[in-house]
Amino acid sequence: MSETNIEKYDSIKDKIQTGDLCLFSGTCFESKVIEIATGGIFSHVGVFFRQGTGLWIAEEVQEIGYHTIPASTKLQQDMKDATFHWGIAPDIVHQNTAKVMDVILEYRSTPALQPYGGIKTLLETWEVDVFGNKIDPDKVQAVCSTFAELCWKQCGITFNTLMSPSDFIKLVKSVTQFSL
Repeated sequence: MSETNIEKYDSIKDKIQTGDLCLFSGTCFESKVIEIATGGIFSHVGVFFRQGTGLWIAEEVQEIGYHTIPASTKLQQDMKDATFHWGIAPDIVHQNTAKVMDVILEYRSTPALQPYGGIKTLLETWEVDVFGNKIDPDKVQAVCSTFAELCWKQCGITFNTLMSPSDFIKLVKSVTQFSL
């Protein structure tokens, strides 16, 4: 993916809708391992959502598990170690944002769903990308991409196997790189 124009976050933040994705390409060792292992350009994905007047990101993060964070805070925390991309969700997701919010709120209120899936789920995702193995996404503990997958699945998108962060590029309507 070649980017010729990098948008400013302030110019796009009001256009971002619940269910859109924040795709990250990291510079740290773990990020590069994920990108190489999955054959993709992204190492992390979060789900944008609106709450009140704020724009937030819901995500599964290693060592933290599930959490929600104001988008501007997340971007400031990661700006030295990542590039950011806005993936516009398919129309069916935009038409069913209440279902995305149901998943976000269920994860927020259910501690059993919050732990990060860890290396086992990452290896299962890698098996899918490298060997084409089919793994039921409902039978793994969440990592960032399986959480995003679950949000979209509730809106009616069918997934036959686990997604890696870069796999979403095939499903989004467009991708725009942005910076603070």
